[in-house]
Amino acid sequence: MSRNSTAPIIPVPQAFIKQYGAQMIASQINATLYGIGLLMVIQYFMRHGKRDPWFIKGTVGMLCLLATLETVFTDHQNYANFVRTFGQYSELNNMVWSVSGKFLFVYLTSFVAQVFFAWCIWIMSRSLSMRYRILIVPVVLLAAMQISSGIGQVFLLATSHKYSALGNKKFWNARVTGMQGAATAACDILITISLILISRANSSGSRSSEESLTSKIVKYSFNRVAATSICAILYVVLFYRTRGTYYFTIPCLASTHINVVSVTHLLMSRDTLREEIDRTFNNSESTRAELHDVPTMVNKSEEMEKTTSHNSVYA
Repeated sequence: MSRNSTAPIIPVPQAFIKQYGAQMIASQINATLYGIGLLMVIQYFMRHGKRDPWFIKGTVGMLCLLATLETVFTDHQNYANFVRTFGQYSELNNMVWSVSGKFLFVYLTSFVAQVFFAWCIWIMSRSLSMRYRILIVPVVLLAAMQISSGIGQVFLLATSHKYSALGNKKFWNARVTGMQGAATAACDILITISLILISRANSSGSRSSEESLTSKIVKYSFNRVAATSICAILYVVLFYRTRGTYYFTIPCLASTHINVVSVTHLLMSRDTLREEIDRTFNNSESTRAELHDVPTMVNKSEEMEKTTSHNSVYA
């Protein structure tokens, strides 16, 4: 071979660019959000977790574990596609086993977060009428629909082994994907509406400081539903509108860590809310006694934490 000869140039298939280029973007965003969520979880356990019951600490730990496994499975897929089979475009049709695993952990993370907020709704509405407590029923049903349809999609992925085989199941794959995304968005929206209604009902007839606290809770609820619902809707829209690509994985993977951040942010915000409400009240004993009776999400009494530790997240 002459010195000036060059190796043949193998054109990159468009399928590789559209699919694995999007996968690389999704994995980079995923790793960044995972780092943010992990730092918040560590901060929660170091500064706030000691006084919470094991149920709450276990929920945060479970969310962190699921998010970690999802990130590990995503990185395994990247290693298989970009290192182990790099340049072997004939292998593009083969589905790595970690693909189904990462989606499973995405849906499990959403389910755990939704069950946590359903428990929040139940705790906050215990002193209210049945019409508020009944809000937990559709939330649980939508969460069950989300995880069941997600498991259905994971089953299709795990039994296909090849993307061409998955294409033969596009009827069921499209429907379980749409059901999972719609149930996720509907559940998150209903959680937000329920928290807003219950917070306003608890603070009805209260002072301006308590109304300010309620507005803070409403703000946190809207921030959460805006992030999680947009991810769920984008996931479904991109899945249907950009077929043959992996752009839908960007909001799908991001939703995992947004759920982790939303739960830990709510738990860590209690001290901030307590400080803000303290600044609006006088330091008199009578005012503080009235504050103890306000059924809000802010913990105002160490004694209440000891006697009703399961209420500490909302006390």
